[in-house]
Amino acid sequence: MTTQDRIANLVSKIWGQHPFWPSTFGPCANDGCQGRARGCRECKDCLKKQLSALTSEEFATEFYQALADVRKCEHRLVYGETTNNEKQ
Repeated sequence: MTTQDRIANLVSKIWGQHPFWPSTFGPCANDGCQGRARGCRECKDCLKKQLSALTSEEFATEFYQALADVRKCEHRLVYGETTNNEKQ
């Protein structure tokens, strides 16, 4: 598997650990990790470490912040917190 394939797989796994709707979380699949993960897979912190190793800590942090911003915007759109809906 190429580095790009590994990064693509990590991106998919990271999105999965940031669900929009409520979800079930359990212990991280990695031995010794105290994190919580959706579906008892690898937690977002373990996935971030893997992404950092393939890219950089700075880029992984930037990606996580961007993902948090997208989820925040989705929440505002779905729950009617946008400017146009507030005027109605």
